[in-house]
Amino acid sequence: PNVASAALRSTLSTKWQVGRDWQDVYLIGVNDFSAIDVNRIEAAEGDFPAADEIMPEIAVRDLARVAVGQPLLVRDRQGQTHDVTLSGFAYSPAALSPALTQLAVAYAPAEQVRRWNGATGDNALVVRFDNFAARDETIADIQRLLRQRGLPIIQQQVRDPDNFVGKRELDALVRVLGLFSALGLLLSGFLAANTLSAIAAEGM
Repeated sequence: PNVASAALRSTLSTKWQVGRDWQDVYLIGVNDFSAIDVNRIEAAEGDFPAADEIMPEIAVRDLARVAVGQPLLVRDRQGQTHDVTLSGFAYSPAALSPALTQLAVAYAPAEQVRRWNGATGDNALVVRFDNFAARDETIADIQRLLRQRGLPIIQQQVRDPDNFVGKRELDALVRVLGLFSALGLLLSGFLAANTLSAIAAEGM
């Protein structure tokens, strides 16, 4: 009852070849890019990926020299390589910046990621809560349901929408900027008062 929306995803931690270098990449397979309700993704540049295409987060360009239309190689779970084309760049507010993680994130059709995983089904469940404060009870209910169906739970991540990664640092930066703004206004008022005093003195 506390689930606002949910979606299945296919994920794969692997490597892609950018230039001559093999770099870590986290692939997220989406079943329908036109109907995303959880961890929404926008096309910041180019198009959503079709077969044999991938779409990295736009911030990935801070880690790797990639461009729309660029051919790349991706390794599957068995170590085999596959030719793919970069269809565009995505933006997702829920994605962590590669500057923090040093990990490229890219999206692809779920069927493609399942094939690279050597699996017939998805391996990730993404849930958005109606009431985040009641998340622990809802998570326990979901875990109990998954175990009843014989599905293993390998990893769990919970993201507080009001306390995202870097929020504390951002709040501190905003406070510092506010102090500088106040100091700037104070100095401007002081200089203006001095200018008026000087003009008054010259007029006497």
